[in-house]
Amino acid sequence: MRNRYPQNIVETFANAVAPGLRRKTFMECRLQRITYGEICTVIAKLYTLYNQWGLRAGDRVVISTENDIHAAALFLSLLRSGITAVFIDPDTKPSRVEHLLTVAQPKAIILDKNLLEKWQSTTVNRILAIEDRKTSNLLHRLLGKRSVNEVADRAVSYPAILQQLPETTLPGYIDPDVDAYVLFTSGTTSNPKGVRISHGALFAHLQTLSRQFGYTPETRLLNILIVSHADGMIQGPVITFYNTASLFRPMTFSIQKVPELLDAIYHYRITHFVAVPTMLSLIEKFGEDESDAFRTDDFSFIISCGAQLEMGLWQRFEENFQVRLVNVYGLTETVIGGFFSGPDKATHKIGTIGMPIDCKARLVNEQDQDVETGAPGELLIKGGNLMAGYLNAPEATADVFLDGWFRTGDVATRDEKGFFRIIGRKKTVIISGGINIHPEEVTEILHKCPLIKEAVTFGLVDSIWGERVVSAVVPVQPLVTEGEIIAFCRDHLEETKMPKKIFFLSQLPRGRSGKVQLERVREVIEGQVADASAIKENINRSVVTLAAQCFKMSAESLDLGSTADSAVGWDSIAHLEFVVMLEGKFGVRFEPQEIMQIHSLEDACEIISSKKNDPA
Repeated sequence: MRNRYPQNIVETFANAVAPGLRRKTFMECRLQRITYGEICTVIAKLYTLYNQWGLRAGDRVVISTENDIHAAALFLSLLRSGITAVFIDPDTKPSRVEHLLTVAQPKAIILDKNLLEKWQSTTVNRILAIEDRKTSNLLHRLLGKRSVNEVADRAVSYPAILQQLPETTLPGYIDPDVDAYVLFTSGTTSNPKGVRISHGALFAHLQTLSRQFGYTPETRLLNILIVSHADGMIQGPVITFYNTASLFRPMTFSIQKVPELLDAIYHYRITHFVAVPTMLSLIEKFGEDESDAFRTDDFSFIISCGAQLEMGLWQRFEENFQVRLVNVYGLTETVIGGFFSGPDKATHKIGTIGMPIDCKARLVNEQDQDVETGAPGELLIKGGNLMAGYLNAPEATADVFLDGWFRTGDVATRDEKGFFRIIGRKKTVIISGGINIHPEEVTEILHKCPLIKEAVTFGLVDSIWGERVVSAVVPVQPLVTEGEIIAFCRDHLEETKMPKKIFFLSQLPRGRSGKVQLERVREVIEGQVADASAIKENINRSVVTLAAQCFKMSAESLDLGSTADSAVGWDSIAHLEFVVMLEGKFGVRFEPQEIMQIHSLEDACEIISSKKNDPA
């Protein structure tokens, strides 16, 4: 264990700029690589630009890019300059972007050039447009609208501008109370909440993470989570830079790339892997043939974060892959963590979030009184890693603090040995695949749809995603289809917030006060899902049986994850024969596009289920 960790960004940068590190890999992302020498030069040059723009410590600058290396370099440059970074996911819809910018009030915006049209309403004058070399010439020709050109004309091109910028001496001190970054979390479109994390809170928690996980300059980290989210950025580029370690992001995650992801553990000599439970569930399901993937000389353990790690998955994964899983609990408001179950034996207990590290915790009842050991209560946290508050929202901030204690909204228990276990949530936030989704935001969009009288959104338990977003709606007339509503949502919501299923009801049950009784709606929907599960199981079984007949294979050798690559008899001719057999068996007709979308047996089941109007 190291004797001393950097206390701030100034000390962190001083370590990173050491001559011996100039050629060391800081970050490798697919076909791109950047060294410590290169990243430190970019940071110093961008500080020159920020000075030219008149930006000062505490000013806010929005970052929105799909390029992970650019996102890392830009964030670290703002951090080193004392300027507050505000992340906005590039997938965010224009209506929400407008509200986020109103709340953020940025002095400058840094975004992918292909987002200029989406953001054309912005009045911010200082714009840094990130060029995509493959599309920049085409994009320049397409940006013909006057409103787009007005924004584009104000933009400076990045990274080309770096050639014109000299390196400038960086500030020697940054106030720890200055906001390091702002991340928008749960909230409706018209009332987003921006979490303010100070330099002091960030670096206090970076030290906790580094000490807890044993990070050193020799650490080789694998983290492919979205960098516009806390676990992607803070547990990726930021913690890597803090430790002068190396980060690898060889791919974006998909089911098809599970084998490639596991191969990366050995290929890049990975020491730590950061993942959300959804990824672990899919690795367990589709990576069973590579159960030794983590048993290398370099690998230490997996860090699970972003959502609740289900006990059964945890036990099976550790047993099947013979690897330690470390469960991290935290919120955007606590940087990323606070509770750790592992990696040491003293704090590792399957099914729990472990113990608070470098922070305090208590459980309280509805009267804010401490509860006894074993009794459930709302989890409250106090420590140096807490947010400074919600941006420009003093009332919302006051609502979540009790005499310096942060209300998590989660209900937990504590056993006699001090281990905490999450048993429920007071909050309505849905966590799907590690992404926080506020159901009110989805419902707000549905209420704008002219095809819907009323709607409500909530989460259903899902074995893969943890929870999936579903909505119950009352249509204006019986002929309204799920496809029409989904199409409307897709125009107004990010893909991660899209309802996975729309349920149609004749009316929403309400109480005397007229408020929708969500639990009754949930009961009705869960009843429909339970009835449909048996139907879906029959579909799954029949699809596997037909595939075995068509591909001349045994049914035992196939499962829903079987693809053309894994099923030896699944060639282009057999593919068409398979489709014909499915159409005859289930009385449906596949469109040409749907035929091309069948890459696995599970794909075929999903298409058939949708055509049979299966609510599961």
